[in-house]
Amino acid sequence: MDQLTEEGRRCFVATVVGCSIATVSVALRFVSERMVGKGIHLDDYLIAFALMCYLAASGSVFWGLFAGGGGKEMVDFLKDHSPESQKQMIITLKSVFIRFNIYLPAIEAIKLSILFFYRRIFSTQNYQRASAALIIISLAWWLTVQVRSLWVCRPMHLFWAPGGVVSGNCSKFNLHFFLAGLFETLIDVGILVLPIRSILRTQLPTRTRITLACIFALGGFVIITNILRLAWAFNPHNNAMFFGRVQFWADIHLSTTFLCACIPLYRPLARRCLRVGDLLSSHFRSKSAAYRSQSRSRSQPMGIGLGDVPGMGAKERGPYSPLRGASEGRLREGSGGSGSGSVTLAGEEVDGIEITREREGDKEWAGRYV
Repeated sequence: MDQLTEEGRRCFVATVVGCSIATVSVALRFVSERMVGKGIHLDDYLIAFALMCYLAASGSVFWGLFAGGGGKEMVDFLKDHSPESQKQMIITLKSVFIRFNIYLPAIEAIKLSILFFYRRIFSTQNYQRASAALIIISLAWWLTVQVRSLWVCRPMHLFWAPGGVVSGNCSKFNLHFFLAGLFETLIDVGILVLPIRSILRTQLPTRTRITLACIFALGGFVIITNILRLAWAFNPHNNAMFFGRVQFWADIHLSTTFLCACIPLYRPLARRCLRVGDLLSSHFRSKSAAYRSQSRSRSQPMGIGLGDVPGMGAKERGPYSPLRGASEGRLREGSGGSGSGSVTLAGEEVDGIEITREREGDKEWAGRYV
C-alpha cells in the first residue's frame, strides 16, 4: 500500500468494497432462492456470470495498481520519460484495456438478468413485448460497444504501446467511453420505468403497490452513479482520461447495480430474519420478566411462621418478621432450658438456620438462630 498514490489508495479501497458488496449481494440472492425452493433460473446464472467477470476485472485493477505506477494518471506518465515510468505506463494501459473489455459483459449480464427476472414475475403480454424490445436494444448496445472497444486502436496493441513504436491509428477513447455510458444510461432508465409502470397498474392494495414500486425504484441509484461516473471521467478537451476516477466510479456503479438487481429477491430471506428476530426478542423478554419476578420475590421479607418452633409460648407464636439486631436473635427451647433447638425447614432438619435477604446478589443478615 505504501507504493500507491492517494488516487491509487482510493481506487484500491473502492474496488475491494465494490467486490465485497457484489459478492455478498449475489450470495444472499442464492440463499433467498434456496429458501423458496424453485430452483435456479436464467437470471440467476446471468448474475453469477456477471460477478465472475467483475472479480476478474478487479484482478486486472490490482495488477495495474501494484505493478503499473501505483495509481499514476496519464498526465504524470507523459511528464516522466524514464524507462521505468514507460514500463509502468504500458502495464497501466494494458490493465485499463483488459478491465474495460471485461466490465462490458458484466454490465450487460446484469441488465439481462434484471429483464429476465421481470419477465418471470410480470406475465402480461404488453410487458413481455416491452421487455423483449429492451433485451434486443441492450444486446445491440453491448455488441456495438464491445466490438468498438476491442478495436478502438488498430492494431489492438497500439492502445498500450509507446508512441512511435507501432504504426497505426486510435479513435478517441474518451469520446467512445462517454457515448457508451450515455446510451447505457438511457437503457437503464427504460429498465427502471418498465416494472414500476406495470406495478402501478396491478390490482394489488395501494400500500403494496407503493412498497414494490419503491423497491424497484432503487435502480435509480444505478442511473445516478452512472451519470456521476461520466461527469467525473469525461474530458472533452483532451483524449487522455483520468483512469483513476473512471475506476473509482466504475466500482461504485457496478456494486450498486449488483445490489439493486438482487434486492427484489430478498423477500423470503427478510421474512426468515424477521421471524428469527421476533423469536429472539420474545425469548429475551420472557427471560427478563422471569429475572425481574425472581428478584422481587427474593427482595421481599421471608414470612416464616414460628408456631412449630419448640419452646415458643402462645404469646410468641405468630408470623415472623426479620430481626433488626443480634440481641433479638436468640431463641430458647422449652421453659428456660439451654439446649440446642432443632427446626424443620423445607423438609430438612438443621441445627442452625440463617435467615437472610438477598439484595442484588449480596446477603443481608436479618438474624441467626442457634
